[in-house]
Amino acid sequence: MKLRCACLGDAPLLYEIRNHPDVRRWCLSPEEIAFDTHVAWLASCLQSQEFALWIASEQDVDVGYVRVFYDDRHVCTLSYAVHPDHQGRGFGTDMIEHVLMSLRSRHVRVVHAQVKPENQLSRHLLAGLGFRQGRGDLMLVRL
Repeated sequence: MKLRCACLGDAPLLYEIRNHPDVRRWCLSPEEIAFDTHVAWLASCLQSQEFALWIASEQDVDVGYVRVFYDDRHVCTLSYAVHPDHQGRGFGTDMIEHVLMSLRSRHVRVVHAQVKPENQLSRHLLAGLGFRQGRGDLMLVRL
């Protein structure tokens, strides 16, 4: 598994993953997003010091993404998605493990992930990486 920082050229890939019905149903905002709205959001985020976005690839095939919003220097919120064509192969776990290692090296101490209660696959994946249930739909891990 390789992770690279996303760029504006990744907008079509990110759009395809985010707007896929199998991904959208687990999003906190599950409505479909227009491409121009998506590109504007991505451009803004890529310029922000409070945001990081990685593209994960396996054998030169892009399989998903992990994004992080820094709440402050030591706390962040993580979200991720694996392209439906590549789900069920452990890529989600690999992607998040790589990002957690990077966050540790940046002295992040707490990582939150907001997960719908009915998304048991994601909850199980995150629990396997040390995340524990917080309040409501929030899960967290201390690094």
